[in-house]
Amino acid sequence: MTPLLTQLRSERIVLLSMIFKASFPLLSALLICCGATTGTEGSEQEVEVHSLDMPTESDVEKSTGTCPQYWTPYGTRCFKFVSTARSWAESERYCVLMGGNLASVHSTDEYHFIQELIREHTEGTPHTWIGGCDAAQERLWLWSDGSRFDYTYWYQGVPDNMGGGEHCIEMNFRGLQHWNDVPCKETLPSVCAVQTQPNTGAASDWLTGLHGLIGTPLRPDFPLSLTVS
Repeated sequence: MTPLLTQLRSERIVLLSMIFKASFPLLSALLICCGATTGTEGSEQEVEVHSLDMPTESDVEKSTGTCPQYWTPYGTRCFKFVSTARSWAESERYCVLMGGNLASVHSTDEYHFIQELIREHTEGTPHTWIGGCDAAQERLWLWSDGSRFDYTYWYQGVPDNMGGGEHCIEMNFRGLQHWNDVPCKETLPSVCAVQTQPNTGAASDWLTGLHGLIGTPLRPDFPLSLTVS
């Protein structure tokens, strides 16, 4: 085997290790919020470890200031509306792969900011995933980013866990667009949030480097089970 092939093989192994390490925050979030779910709903939300829903290079853009391009700053975080409808777990996975989580909310002003962000992209107020869930223990609501659950904006009479399977939070529910608990398997658009960084351009550079090394397009069904020949 030539030195060049040996080097490429070693670099592939390192990159695979990076991918697995990057998946650990996602698995932790899903275990916290969805790991205790049982029955049919739980089986429908099992984490697919054989495939990652990889963001494309357009989703992880070069940075402009403290936020990636096409993300919007608020406080110490950057927010992005994701129009593609997915389940709660799939939406969380997508946010994690962009370096963040489904958005947590900690004040009325922050919630109104997120609502306005959604209006800018949709000209409306569609039901949208944020990062709260209580699947691990009923009525013990947690944010998938691990922050304190110190603010709520529930609609009157909820959360009610109707039917025994409503463990995830949608926003923009009725009237003044409150929160509601719904089954996590519902498919909705979502809002992701990441911490502001001095320079987040490295994420796009990493994706480009991965593409160039393995010669595989960065598509949504990008497999983890790459073989090293």
